[in-house]
Amino acid sequence: MRKFILPGLLLFCFTTYAQRTKKAVVIADSILRSQIGDRLFQYFSVSGGSYYSYAGRKGKQRTWRFLQKKRLPKSFVTLNFLYHFDYPKIEGVRGGLWLIVDKDFQLIDSLNFEFIPKFIVENKPSEFISVDSASAIVQSNSKPNSYKVSIPILSYDEKSKQYIYTASHTLTVVLNATGKDMGDFEVIEINATTGNIINISKVNKGTVIR
Repeated sequence: MRKFILPGLLLFCFTTYAQRTKKAVVIADSILRSQIGDRLFQYFSVSGGSYYSYAGRKGKQRTWRFLQKKRLPKSFVTLNFLYHFDYPKIEGVRGGLWLIVDKDFQLIDSLNFEFIPKFIVENKPSEFISVDSASAIVQSNSKPNSYKVSIPILSYDEKSKQYIYTASHTLTVVLNATGKDMGDFEVIEINATTGNIINISKVNKGTVIR
């Protein structure tokens, strides 16, 4: 990713209009854009979950959402911008990051873009197997019975730092004392790039939603 350099003009704007929310968002956008580039920046949007921190009574730090406000309080300590990433060309490729700055609009921590697949960063064709291919792999590795296997869903796994397809398959269905469906199901996870099975786990489910 690109190294962040704050343009002098934006720094001047912040100094002049430090308390205006719209100006703050413009500068936050410029910071993100300078690191990720224009092509990928278009897939980011700032979230209403963004908030500022300030020192409350007895010095205790407090927070409050600010995007709906026209102006920021003079007492804010940090601005915490939550950005959502949604790549429309591949269902399931999404993520988010916190862009946190101090009163001088300096980044407090580096930005983490690991949820963006390398092939998207490099503007190359998708390296993920298709949903149909993932379905075939799941079907061939699930225990055969009369219950259907769900359509695999693509998502980013923060723990393993990779994209995976996840599908579920009902194994047993029984009625409990109240007449509701209970039972077990298996969860099948596969690597979205290689198609290899990552894990198959058995889970006890509650009410089956029909």
